[in-house]
Parts: sequence; C-alpha cells; structure tokens
Amino acid sequence: MAIAASISYSSPEMKVNEEKPLCKQRSPESYRRTLNWYIGRRPRTAFTGTQIEVLESVFQVNSYPGIDVREELAQRLDLDEDRIQIWFQNRRAKLKRSHRESQFLMVKKAFSDLQGTVEQ
Repeated sequence: MAIAASISYSSPEMKVNEEKPLCKQRSPESYRRTLNWYIGRRPRTAFTGTQIEVLESVFQVNSYPGIDVREELAQRLDLDEDRIQIWFQNRRAKLKRSHRESQFLMVKKAFSDLQGTVEQ
C-alpha cells in the first residue's frame, strides 16, 4: 500500500495510445542482452583435484568450518574464502540430497519386497 501511494503519474488518467502497438517490438540488441544475462557475473571457479581432496578431507571432519578454518584453507589452496564457504554450502546440500535419495530407494525396495510377499 505504501509503495503504491508513493507512485505519481504525470496525468490523473492513464491513457493507452492507440497508434502504438501494446507489445513493443524488441530490437536484436535487446535479445542479445537477454541471452547474455550472465555477462558481468563472476566466472565459475574450477577446483583442482588437489583442492577438492583437501576440501573433502576437511568436510569429513567438520562440515561447518568456522571463518578461521576457511581463511586458512583459502590461503593454503590459493582460493577466495567466499568460494570455500560456497563449496561447503554446496557440499552439505549434496550430502542432504544423496541422503534423501538413499532413504527413498530404501523405502521403495522395502515396499516392492512387501508386495512380492503379498503376491506369493
């Protein structure tokens, strides 16, 4: 409500101009900007095998490392601390997802085993 009250119009009535089509034609440049929305984003970090090994070994000990550990890893692995933080977030999400999938497969197997015994 407060946002709508702060908007002011140049005229009290909003008029539709019949001479112009309602949907504007998009220029080729506009399409290029839409397709290249990712321009200006930070390039994806490619971790080396050694970096992943070290990160995985730390993850096995502590999946929620503090800032001190992340900064030490950043220095040792020649990475930004925020990239390490994101790596741990993604790794925890991957673990959670795989755990959920394995639970689903166990239930599915138990259900199919139960159906097999009922049919006999």
